[in-house]
Amino acid sequence: MEKTKEPFLRLSHRKFLLLLLFGGAAGLCAVLFYACYAERTLAEAVAATARDRLVLYSGTLHSALSKYGYLPHILAGHPVIRASLAGDDKAAAIDAANRYLEEVNAASGSMELLVLDKNGLCIAASNWNSPESFVGHDYSYRPYYRDALRDGRGKYYGVGTTTNKAGFFFAERITADGNALGVAVTKVSLAMLQREWRDGGETVFMTDAHGIIFLSSRDDWRYRATLPLDKDAVAAIFHQRQYGQLVSPDVGVRFEGKNGVDSMIIDGQAWLYTARPLPEYGWTIWFLSPLTTLEREWESSGLIGLGIVCVLLLLLVLVRVLSAWSKAKRVAQEAEKIRSVNRRLAKEIRIRKKTEQALLAAQDDLLHAGRMTALGQVAASLAHELSQPVTSMSMFASSCRKFADEGRHDKVAETLAHIQDMVLRIKSLIEQLKLFSRKSPCDLSPVSVATALRNALAVLHHKQEATNCAPVIFMPQDVLVMADALQVEQALINLILNALDAVSAVPEEERLVSVTVTTTADTVFISIADSGPGIDPSVVDKIFTPFFTTKNSGQGIGLGLAIVDNIAHSLHGSISVTSREPRGASFTLSLPRAGGDRNEA
Repeated sequence: MEKTKEPFLRLSHRKFLLLLLFGGAAGLCAVLFYACYAERTLAEAVAATARDRLVLYSGTLHSALSKYGYLPHILAGHPVIRASLAGDDKAAAIDAANRYLEEVNAASGSMELLVLDKNGLCIAASNWNSPESFVGHDYSYRPYYRDALRDGRGKYYGVGTTTNKAGFFFAERITADGNALGVAVTKVSLAMLQREWRDGGETVFMTDAHGIIFLSSRDDWRYRATLPLDKDAVAAIFHQRQYGQLVSPDVGVRFEGKNGVDSMIIDGQAWLYTARPLPEYGWTIWFLSPLTTLEREWESSGLIGLGIVCVLLLLLVLVRVLSAWSKAKRVAQEAEKIRSVNRRLAKEIRIRKKTEQALLAAQDDLLHAGRMTALGQVAASLAHELSQPVTSMSMFASSCRKFADEGRHDKVAETLAHIQDMVLRIKSLIEQLKLFSRKSPCDLSPVSVATALRNALAVLHHKQEATNCAPVIFMPQDVLVMADALQVEQALINLILNALDAVSAVPEEERLVSVTVTTTADTVFISIADSGPGIDPSVVDKIFTPFFTTKNSGQGIGLGLAIVDNIAHSLHGSISVTSREPRGASFTLSLPRAGGDRNEA
């Protein structure tokens, strides 16, 4: 013990001063490193929170819009609306259309409903009897009108030129005998999103394709440009009257980057920002956090680190003084050290006992956590698989109510039959989840592949519309497989849904999903191919593992392909995946053929 102390005790005053200076310099470097690390860590935590909030807000926006997207389609097919455009008694038909639009608007909770003729003139509207009535106004300059007349559908966000109220417009072409009669339009208010952001105390805004803020929790930021606008963009915005005369072409935002932290300056105030694109609308949603939070963290971390360095240097000086004083009392210290060792040993024994108790408690907590994780996985899988039939039942129920109101009892019965099919599908899905814990027998019988495909595509109708991609079918006639009908449909739904999800990541003109059915003497091969980004070869071996997924957080739980794998094996078949050139993936489901010899593809 004495030999270990002698080198330190024999240091000269000059060497000891150099040691203090070196220690102080090293401590200051450590303080700067720690402050930067703390700042970066906090920035990452803030960004992670912002990403989670943006996922929630984008989902809220999609829900707010999707529940009104069907209205133009219903209006375009309603006989009252068509009569107002092509009927003989125009005055009576338009009056009936006005009252019908007023009634539907009140029931649906939309902002306004209107009907434009093929020249863009509004002939009927839900606010026909108000001072701000749309009737008689020409809206042919609006992009949603031109898109709907050209492509069948149109979407647009802008400030109403008649009411000066902003909203999102859905439009659909009205046709009769192949001729365009006009356009049905639904206007939806998004003001509730701004109120939610503002009430939550968060700084959020949304920009369009030109970088103009059109929704914001801060009223003074609305209709300001975040990017420079060229003359064509300014001319288009004012020609379409998208935001009236409210847009200022002056850029009030400056983007900066420092130490890997993205920030923007608005009106002299610095903000951390996280952005999430919404490609289906051409928008971007932004979440902002004050940069002063990071600055305070950097200052507090620096002060704490500097205090620690000072304390350490003072301790070093104190140790030097105490060491010199202790040299004269070494014998007493040796005895004290022995007693101190004994006390430390006793303390370590107590600490170890407490540690053992804590370890036992932690083991119990881990067991409990394992049970909760398993419960969460089961719940997540059930929610994942039931979402499709539940969504279909909701749409069928809405259609049933509409048919009942119109007195179309044959359609009511037909729709109720669809709902009953969805109930049977849900029951089947619940039974399929049991495949992960035990193997249950299947009721095998000849199943038509064409019927199974038709039912699967009917369930995925809205997903096809959302991605603007309808699968292309290549198959011979009268192909039968020996299987369970509901299980085959569920496998096809999962595979086609994955293909539609994959192509949503590529430009719309490059999206392609194909279903090819080929046969041999005893096997039927159903291949679902897509033009998406493809599958990384490193994860191919794990892709059918339960709860493994390559999708982003919140977009999937990794159970769909595992269910398909279980279904294939339970039906004495198999499922395989291959990469396609130049990109994309192809999943092939093979099942035993039934019904004897058939024409092969």
